[in-house]
Amino acid sequence: MIHITAFLVTFIYVFLRVFQQRNVSHEEYWWMVGTSYLITAFEILNISLIVSKGWILFPALGTGGAIGSILAVQLHKRLKNVKRS
Repeated sequence: MIHITAFLVTFIYVFLRVFQQRNVSHEEYWWMVGTSYLITAFEILNISLIVSKGWILFPALGTGGAIGSILAVQLHKRLKNVKRS
């Protein structure tokens, strides 16, 4: 269960960080504010998991981060395209 939790927390954390990066690049100021608070919450969760379990979570953390980053880019592109239409 800890591996699933680690995957999900890191997935969301990295998703939010990549989404935030794209918000900054596209000057989406209102999105930056809310996303910043969510990033902080998931960063605390992520650090807590790493401190408590260590390297055993490496595969789950890496996979969550990889998938989260890819999906964040795709979602941001879709939202930008909808906004332009």
